[in-house]
Amino acid sequence: MKKRFIVPVLLLSLVSMGASAQKYDSTKMATLIQAKKFAEAKADMDKIIANPEEAAKPEILGLQTRVYGEIVNDSTLAKQYPDALDRGYNAFELLLKAVPDTAQEMKVLKNPYTYGLAGVSNLYSAIFNKGIKGFNDKDYLTAFGSFKKSQRLSVFFAENGLLAGGNRSAIDTLSTFYAGYAAQALAQEKPEYKDSAVYYYKILLDKNITTATVEPAYKFLAYYYYNAKNTEALSSLLTVAKEKYPDGKEDWDQYGASLITAGATPAQLIEKYNAATNLNQTELETYASAFGKEKSAATDTALKSKLVTAEISAYQKLYDLNPSPLVAYNVGTLTNSKFDALEDQFRASAGQSADLKAKRAAIEASQQTLSDTAAEWFTKAYTALKAKADKSKQEASVYKNTVALLSNIYSWKVDKARGKDTKAFDKYDALAKQFDAEYNALSAAK
Repeated sequence: MKKRFIVPVLLLSLVSMGASAQKYDSTKMATLIQAKKFAEAKADMDKIIANPEEAAKPEILGLQTRVYGEIVNDSTLAKQYPDALDRGYNAFELLLKAVPDTAQEMKVLKNPYTYGLAGVSNLYSAIFNKGIKGFNDKDYLTAFGSFKKSQRLSVFFAENGLLAGGNRSAIDTLSTFYAGYAAQALAQEKPEYKDSAVYYYKILLDKNITTATVEPAYKFLAYYYYNAKNTEALSSLLTVAKEKYPDGKEDWDQYGASLITAGATPAQLIEKYNAATNLNQTELETYASAFGKEKSAATDTALKSKLVTAEISAYQKLYDLNPSPLVAYNVGTLTNSKFDALEDQFRASAGQSADLKAKRAAIEASQQTLSDTAAEWFTKAYTALKAKADKSKQEASVYKNTVALLSNIYSWKVDKARGKDTKAFDKYDALAKQFDAEYNALSAAK
């Protein structure tokens, strides 16, 4: 007897399944949409999509974008159906997967009964606004997810010529920028979002978008490329950034300076410097520092000499841009080091042969020129620092060293002029005594 009850139960189940699904009536649906009876339209649509086969049809997916798009556009219905936004966007994505051909997508979305394209437009606005709210509330995860979707929708609009002017290569600057900006904010605590920020910012860069709003994108990418040691990408970005965002000059110069030494040998570094024109302060400081570092590591005498010459040149140009006594002191010190190197050669050339005498004479002639140049630069530093009442600890030390070095230079010149040039002797003797006395006074003051 129990078996007799099995069939009725199964039949009832089948009847129930059949009752929950409804066949799509396009005319009825169009009437509901035109009458703005979106709640009723949703109720009918829910019955239609209860059948998975119906729900997957492009026409029904287009219907969902329209109905859900209208619901999110109505504040009352949006509260009544809080999942409408996600459902509408998911239907849009499923439609693009189901109909990969652009022409067919538009045909479905322009269906005269439902016109799903109107729903897609509403979805975009609602999603974008959700992103704005999320960002203002510092809910960057929601903001990023929303702007990522609105940017995707904007790409669809552009590809189908639906943006202003019908430009198919145009982009939605705001959605793209805010997607990157939200990802950047997330990356502060979740580094995995850094690449997402780069992805969206790079779209702006590749499209040569240079409005004031997107300047942070260029700064972020510059920092990213710098740390990634991607000199090619950084150089390309800086070319645009320096022109379009001149107020960020200090940042651009810092990043640009990093390109100077990237992968360059000492010889290549000198070659780059000699070929460069209109170098800014940051670039000159970078060159001077790099030459000094390479000079300390160099074992080849000829290369070391070239590096010193290049370092002096960089500091001289730097002084032209910013006449700092400390920079003048550097030029004097480096020039004096070349003088000292010749002094070693002079002493090594002792002897009375004609060749050695000629060699010493040539060395001394070069020393005279170098000592004049060193004294000139030391005097610039000395004059500026002497006039400064509130010297820093570094400046006071440089000032005392400058006085000592000037005393040394003029004492050497006194010895060379003795018995040969009375006028030069008297001049240098007075200067040597002046700076020797000043040095003693500075030492006594300590």
